[in-house]
Amino acid sequence: MGFVFQSYNLVQNLTVKDNILCPIAFGGKTCRKNKDNIDELLEQIGLAEKKDAYPSQLSGGQQQRVSIARALINNPKIIFADEPTGNLDSASSHSIMELLKKINEERNTTIIQVTHDLEMVDYGNRVIKVLDGKIIDDSM
Repeated sequence: MGFVFQSYNLVQNLTVKDNILCPIAFGGKTCRKNKDNIDELLEQIGLAEKKDAYPSQLSGGQQQRVSIARALINNPKIIFADEPTGNLDSASSHSIMELLKKINEERNTTIIQVTHDLEMVDYGNRVIKVLDGKIIDDSM
């Protein structure tokens, strides 16, 4: 499983590359074997030139892209995204949703997203509406 948070949750004193590698390091595995994987992820999220930058040097949309790459580093089957566009402007929001849609299609990764933004719902394949903890609509 991978997780994408609304507030990015990047480690401020780590570079983009090191933030992406955090799940591997915390899992007790070696990061060296993932050099090709990290380069591929950086290309996919459009931040190859920012791999040595720190979060404070990135825009909100770029930080969210790093968060998405971090969620992908272990090749999860499922990504849970909690309001992934909640802290972004509308252009960045659509860019992030296009990236998540592409990940879903190209990697066959299931993305479960929680959102209150009805525009972002249109990017999904299936929408489940919940009210007060109960499913009120489940459309495909």
